[in-house]
Amino acid sequence: MLARELLWSAAHVRGLSTFEKFVADFRPQVILVQAGDSIFMLRLALALSKAHSAPLLVYNSEDYFFKKSNYLDDRNNRASAPLYRIWHRVLRRAIRATFRHASHVFYSCSPLQQTFSDLSNAPSSVLLTSTEISPRTTTATTEAIDLVYTGNLGLGRLEALLEVASVAHDINRAAVLRIFGPPPTAAVLATLASAPAVRYCGLVDQSTVIKAITSSHLNIHVESFNPAYRAQLTHAFSTKIADYLATGTCLFAYAPPEIASTQYLKETQSAIVADSPENLRPSLQKAMREPRMRACSSARAIEVAETNHSATRNNYHFREIAIQAARGHSGSVEL
Repeated sequence: MLARELLWSAAHVRGLSTFEKFVADFRPQVILVQAGDSIFMLRLALALSKAHSAPLLVYNSEDYFFKKSNYLDDRNNRASAPLYRIWHRVLRRAIRATFRHASHVFYSCSPLQQTFSDLSNAPSSVLLTSTEISPRTTTATTEAIDLVYTGNLGLGRLEALLEVASVAHDINRAAVLRIFGPPPTAAVLATLASAPAVRYCGLVDQSTVIKAITSSHLNIHVESFNPAYRAQLTHAFSTKIADYLATGTCLFAYAPPEIASTQYLKETQSAIVADSPENLRPSLQKAMREPRMRACSSARAIEVAETNHSATRNNYHFREIAIQAARGHSGSVEL
């Protein structure tokens, strides 16, 4: 982590004059930065905002500021803990300085906005993930046997998916969970190959993913119930949810109740949710065996997608705030 920051900083110094000329020629009216865990990038955005008197807009989808344990070390190596504490302290300073200077902060979900409310007095708003997917025109009226998951298998999601597949197989022996995503390790591939009702379909192009999620009986979203991962996922809001909701295919979510995406799906009534291992079987059984319930859930999901996840609406919202911020600094703007 520290090495990465040093390397990026050194590379920036070597190319400083060229970069500064590029920015000066570009004459930025707004600086936009995603608040990740790059100290260098946060400092760079802050410096550019000050040097060019350009308002700073921040998009934040993570809670790195509050992660006291080393989330970058899956092996939980105690030797790395002191270095992580040093690095995290510097990261917190960079995040705090960036947020306090910001003209506006966008958050990926409401719980994240609430968590950061004490860090900055800057105006803020929630900008949910957008989608341009059109809903399917027909829905399946038979028992659900085609289940689809898209995304990675990390952070305990593999175990949760295997639970879903196993219960689905018990409910209907014809059920199959198709998984689309990045190639896992050889060990994980072997696990998937031996699991009942699971078919790993690999990493495919976007058009294939859209075809899969708009033709399945159920789309699946999961987060881990494992305590080792659960604490890291409080503000998790999968980028896939917007696409799932827009498809017109019923979404089934298996995730802890305190996670941001679980709360959102329950509050908007846009998915069938099992928020505990005890609720998995009865909830999945209803989702698979009751077409009318799936149809009602998917109809509500389409409404939510159109209201909260429209790319057109979200782009307009962002553009309006960017224009207002630029006008507040210069009085005129061309975007």
